[in-house]
Parts: sequence; C-alpha cells; structure tokens
Amino acid sequence: MRVVSRRELKYRLDMKQYYQVLHALSPYMREDRYTRLSGHDKGYLVRSIYFDTFEYLAYREKDNGEHSRVKLRIRAYTDKPDGSARLSVEFKTRTGSTMKKYSTFVTLDEYWAFMGSWHWTDLSDEVLTEFERLVHLKAFRPKTIVEYRRQGFEAIDGSGLRLTMDHGVRSAAGHCLFQEDLFFREHSPGTVIFEIKTGHDEPGWLYHVVKKMGLKAVSNSKYAQSIETSGYEVKASGFWQPIADIRRKVSAYTAYNA
Repeated sequence: MRVVSRRELKYRLDMKQYYQVLHALSPYMREDRYTRLSGHDKGYLVRSIYFDTFEYLAYREKDNGEHSRVKLRIRAYTDKPDGSARLSVEFKTRTGSTMKKYSTFVTLDEYWAFMGSWHWTDLSDEVLTEFERLVHLKAFRPKTIVEYRRQGFEAIDGSGLRLTMDHGVRSAAGHCLFQEDLFFREHSPGTVIFEIKTGHDEPGWLYHVVKKMGLKAVSNSKYAQSIETSGYEVKASGFWQPIADIRRKVSAYTAYNA
C-alpha cells in the first residue's frame, strides 16, 4: 500500500506559458525516470477509469464544493491490455485543500476478475479492501475514461517536490480501461495542466516563478471535466448494460488465455 498526503496546486497554461515555465524550472527540476524512459517528448501515457454512483455522487460533491469527498479510479500506463503491465488501484480523499491518495498495484488478470465480479481476489491489501467496500456500499461503477500524456519532474536537491505537466487531456464515456469503441473529446485544446504536488509550502524560487508569471490556481478535476464534456454519453450509456458488457469481455479474455 502506498499513501501520499499532499497539497495540490493546479494551473492552466497556454503554450507560451508552458515553455516559459519549463525554462524557469530547469535549474531546479529534472524529468523523472518514467518521463525519460517514455521516449515521447510529452512524457508517458496515463489512462484512468473513474467510478461513480448511479446518481453521480462523486461528481456532485465536487461540483458543490463539499469539504470532504472521495474519488475511486483504476489507472494504467498503457492503452493496450498488456499482460505484463501493473495497474494502480486508487482512492483519493480530500478534506479542504489537503489530498490523501491510497494506492496499490494489481495485475491485468486481477483487474479483469474484479471488473467481472466487483470482488478482489486478494483482500489482505487494505487499499483493495476499502476500494471494494466503497464499491458495494455506494454502488460505485465505471463511468468515464480519462487519458493524457504526463511529463513528471523531480527536485534536483532531493527535497521530494514533484511537478507535472499534463498534455492533451481528453475523456470518453466508457466502462472498461481497454475499451476500443471510445469517442474521446479533448478538454482544453492548446493548454497544458501544470500541477505542484508538495507536502509542505512550495520553495521560494517556485513561488516567485508563479508570481512573476501571474499564474492563477484553478480547480481542475479531470473527472468532473470528463462528465461535463461527455455527460450525455455517460448518462445515455445506462447502468446495467455496461456491467453485462464487462462480464462478456472478461469471459472472452479468460477463454483466450486458458
């Protein structure tokens, strides 16, 4: 189990600002190893499937600015069902401006098994236990897929400061991470989402970069934007049909790998 507690500040940059920020960061930050190994100038692929209730409770809590709320997702770093890939099962809690993320890795087989039964085979993991409990307690089900390229940066001085740049954020109504018939819509074409992730106050040099460039922190929930962008398709997709669809895909996958 991995637990991360931090503050997150998010900024929406146009392309000119993006290059200006990159230049300002270069004396203090370097690309993390996942970005370097990606072989792509905009970093590694992130694809997440988000869960919500039939009444879209998680979305409504975010939209209403509820002080305390929870978000469930499963994240992959590929858009293909690669049997060797590890998937990250995550739930995030937020109280005021403080976010805490709980996560653990599962195999592709474990993911398929859960999506077909809403039950994890290994409940010795606290994250999986709580994830499953929330799925059953509030009837959380898959709603949307969010995908983007991420450039991650780490502090050269080893302070633990993490910065990310998310490119081409887009989403589609969907109920399976590796669904093929997805119709993606880009959220904010021509912009990059810059995030500061820190467990303490941002360093002075970064504060001055943000202030000098006149950047203003924004609310930027990718899940909320996915509902607002693809809301009609999400609601029109129904509730029980996607579940039957998932089970059909799980059966096909199991038969293929038998």
